[in-house]
Amino acid sequence: MSAQRFPSHNRSVHRHVLGLVVSRLAAACAVVWAASALANARGIKPKPEPPHVTVTVHTGDTLWGIARKHTDPSRDVRSTLFAIQELNSLSGSLIQPGQVIRVPL
Repeated sequence: MSAQRFPSHNRSVHRHVLGLVVSRLAAACAVVWAASALANARGIKPKPEPPHVTVTVHTGDTLWGIARKHTDPSRDVRSTLFAIQELNSLSGSLIQPGQVIRVPL
């Protein structure tokens, strides 16, 4: 039995496919770079982050409790809770002790 893994014609096919992948990846990178350069040239800047404070989660803390603590009594706690989730890209309300989250002001 031969130690050769692929026949020689398969190697050339693999090299061809690899070349296509590399060239398409390079083209995609060039497009992203060009779009970024165009955005910078037009003065388009990323949306600034809203003012916030950082809070370190302690054992027993809940997202609701943190939101309630940082919400003005005249406002709905749910709006702060949703803002915290959005600012921290949280899909739910699960937080862990030691986690640092941003709370909008």
